[in-house]
Amino acid sequence: MWFVASVGFLSIVGGFVMGLNFELSDSGWYQAIADGKTAQVMQPFASRQLGPLVVRLLIQLTHLSLPHAFIVEGIFSILLLLSMVGIFLVRGGVPRWLLYAVGGLAFWPQLFQGFVLPDLWFSALLGVFLLLLSRKRYFSAALFLFPLQVSREATILVLLCFLIAGWRRIRLVPGLTAVVATYAGMRVVKMLTAGAVGNQEKISPLLYMAGKVPWNLLKNVLGLIPWNNYTPTCSKPIWSMPLHLGHITSVGVCSFRPENSLFTTTVAMTSFGLLPLFAAYCWKKKLLSLPPESVLLRFCLVYGAVSFLMAPMLGTNTPRLFGYGWPLFLVAIPLLIVPRITRSPRNAGAFLTLHLALSWSFLLFLYKGSFSLLLPNLLMLAWCILAYGAGWVLLSRGGFALSEKTPGTT
Repeated sequence: MWFVASVGFLSIVGGFVMGLNFELSDSGWYQAIADGKTAQVMQPFASRQLGPLVVRLLIQLTHLSLPHAFIVEGIFSILLLLSMVGIFLVRGGVPRWLLYAVGGLAFWPQLFQGFVLPDLWFSALLGVFLLLLSRKRYFSAALFLFPLQVSREATILVLLCFLIAGWRRIRLVPGLTAVVATYAGMRVVKMLTAGAVGNQEKISPLLYMAGKVPWNLLKNVLGLIPWNNYTPTCSKPIWSMPLHLGHITSVGVCSFRPENSLFTTTVAMTSFGLLPLFAAYCWKKKLLSLPPESVLLRFCLVYGAVSFLMAPMLGTNTPRLFGYGWPLFLVAIPLLIVPRITRSPRNAGAFLTLHLALSWSFLLFLYKGSFSLLLPNLLMLAWCILAYGAGWVLLSRGGFALSEKTPGTT
């Protein structure tokens, strides 16, 4: 399929051009797991076992070096994910220009660049899970939560969204199987990580994950630099309070940095180009159609929206975290859009060009290292607002008409 071949080539080449594949933040933990050194890996990284274990198996079977085995797994994962997305879009009957809009995103090389991290591997498995939902093989999809859970602890969210999307649409057995499969995955991970190192703050894993939400909310959304006594971010906080959790005895705030909030805003506006604007326009014009029995689309809507909204509260690498919402923007939105442009192909081309320019301009901005400065962030935000405004004008002038076939019935 031309979609998989062309976008796969773009992703792989672009990911290598960006470089730092094996030096990205946290990548060393997963290389250690693949090298059989799980006992030296800190939580929560040690819980993401399956991807590195597959790399370890590749090394044993093919005698590849560790870097080459990670590359092979990464190429397999990106092609598998693209195949799943391509199947949904082509069978859903989306117009060709929308295929270009999805395939041309800078999201793809960014995703491949981190092939050592669990994100790409997990996304590929999630794509298979979505394919099973589209074919109404709910029992198989429920069983598939097991390898997903061994790959990443975020499968808990997948389980919840599956149960919500399948409420009154799937039978009791698949629902119970999903819970059991996820729990079984948790038990396997616990056995595999029995000797792993706990987090450096010596806090229980549940409290550690819960604590990330307010910490990153302060930093990424509100622009307030959080502080604690164990891993201080400044010498003297402007405000602090006692809090006894593990090695932490007090928490506080160092300073206000508006560039953090601006950066998070621009990431949210550029991660998937103008697709959010396109969805908002079609929603306003009442041009969206949700098949009542589509568990696939309901899952993509719920999981994608929650992942996207929670992204700035989950960690510091917001470009990567916003990418977790891909099922919403790359599957649900294209399949929910009933119309196709009929009156102004020129406007459609202009909108597509603006959409891709917005996506790739942020990538250039990110790798120039300007995101830590206030003025470049202000300029980038101004460009995002301008692009969204121009995109809305192009959509309004382009005109839509309902197609005879309603997409989204895969």
